[in-house]
Amino acid sequence: MDYNSQAEVKEEERWDLTSLYSSDEDWDKEYLKLKEDIKSITKHENKVMENEHSLYNALEDYYGLLTKITKNYLYASLKHDEDVNDSKYSLMYSKSYALYSEFVSYSSYLTPEILKADENVLNKYKSDKLLVKYKFLLEEIARLRKHTLGSKEEMIISKLTANSGIFDKLNSTLINGLLDYGEVEINGEKVKITNSNYRIIMMNKNREVRENCYNLMSSKLKEFSNRFGDLLISSMKEISTYADIKN
Repeated sequence: MDYNSQAEVKEEERWDLTSLYSSDEDWDKEYLKLKEDIKSITKHENKVMENEHSLYNALEDYYGLLTKITKNYLYASLKHDEDVNDSKYSLMYSKSYALYSEFVSYSSYLTPEILKADENVLNKYKSDKLLVKYKFLLEEIARLRKHTLGSKEEMIISKLTANSGIFDKLNSTLINGLLDYGEVEINGEKVKITNSNYRIIMMNKNREVRENCYNLMSSKLKEFSNRFGDLLISSMKEISTYADIKN
């Protein structure tokens, strides 16, 4: 069944996101709390590698906060995907993404501090029973040593790349919400083409239906090919610059 808006979808046919938050209000409460809580990760700065306990506590706090931030982001992202034209959830999505970017900035010292330690010390910590759950993480950090900069440089990069997801967001909003692909006639009934039902229509046994659907969607996308191209090139340049900086 096709719907003109999310409001038309029956409650039982919607995603059940109550396992994340029971309401938008609960999401907002945790968001505001996290805005303050993420600052606490800075308490480990310059102390991370004092001993195995300080490293363990820093990683526990980091991933404890990251889990909550991810949950907050996931709810906002899924709500946004339900209707990309809904300004309320678009704002929630942007706020949760910004929250993550802010946390990355606050915690940017973590990896450089781990890599400052002597290799023998790091190997010792990797084998410690207390840190066994983080063994793979520590091995990956060590593997990427030559691509990790100092604390200040990493913080600057995290701030510069705070909006690195804008390409995906704009692309998704255009394709899933703003572009009108028109309608195709199936068995005497007009069906609105959407990004979600396109594949289903393209499996129709009637070749004319498939052809009409394909032509309508591709012609609409072609109208905006320059915009999509500009967005893609901008994103690629950003990634390329980031790769150069990281060697």
